[in-house]
Amino acid sequence: MTSSWTLNYDWPQDATRQKVVPEAEVVVIMNFRFDAQEIGRELKDPGHTWIHLYRSEDPNKQFSVYSTSLTGNMDWNRLRNGNLGGRAFLSLDTLLAYGTGLEKLVWNIRGGPDDLGVTESHAKGVLPIATMRGKLAKIPRLRAELDRKTGKFRSECTPPIVVSG
Repeated sequence: MTSSWTLNYDWPQDATRQKVVPEAEVVVIMNFRFDAQEIGRELKDPGHTWIHLYRSEDPNKQFSVYSTSLTGNMDWNRLRNGNLGGRAFLSLDTLLAYGTGLEKLVWNIRGGPDDLGVTESHAKGVLPIATMRGKLAKIPRLRAELDRKTGKFRSECTPPIVVSG
């Protein structure tokens, strides 16, 4: 299994001089991909699952149905090569507030509860939230650089050569 995360922010059209990106408007997208060939068997769609984030930095710690966690829904899709991909969406401000004082949070992908309310953990790992804390400050500067380059597009960029036959 491989996992990655990205920060997603849609820059408003009327916010050309925006100096700060609001954390509440940034979405953390957690991506997961399970490799069927490496696992050695066909992967079944897990159905409806949830991402659980725990206030711990130890991914080997066992969590129960009674453990406090920040949760979110997960979407799954089967890829043409038999691999399985999943995504979870979380608000950055909620995630950072939940992880106050920690460098990482442990995540578990959990299925639905059984008759006794117990959920099974399908996969686990850590999310490095410390690296997310400083990312937003860079966005207005990068946006200003992009706007400057866009203004010089016609004079600095040559159009691609189109060949038709």
